[in-house]
Amino acid sequence: MARLLECRQERIASKALQFNALLQMRKRGVELQLHPGAAPKEVDHKLVRNVVTAQSWMAMNLGRKTFIEIVETEKVSKRRAQEVVELAMLAPGALEAISTSERPLGLNSDYPIKTGFPAYWQAQNDQFAKL
Repeated sequence: MARLLECRQERIASKALQFNALLQMRKRGVELQLHPGAAPKEVDHKLVRNVVTAQSWMAMNLGRKTFIEIVETEKVSKRRAQEVVELAMLAPGALEAISTSERPLGLNSDYPIKTGFPAYWQAQNDQFAKL
């Protein structure tokens, strides 16, 4: 900066070159966007829908319905049913955070399905806290 301004470095007040601002990071595919302001609290409706579906399918399975029967009834692929049903195993704290818009920003509808998550609730909480 001093070179560009053609002045001595000690004459530049480094504090004047700094600023603090709240920024929200949003991921869009491989792109990371920064938006000014605090992150608005919003419910990820797709994630909520997937969790409710997962709990419904798990209840069907516990009620002695096979995954083949669930897939045929719900008209989804076997792979999709296997991916979504794992959301029924989310820790109570994660479910609460999802339903009250307090979820970590990175915890969206695709994250648990694409990355997987541990079966132990404490390990889930630890993983989601790092998002």
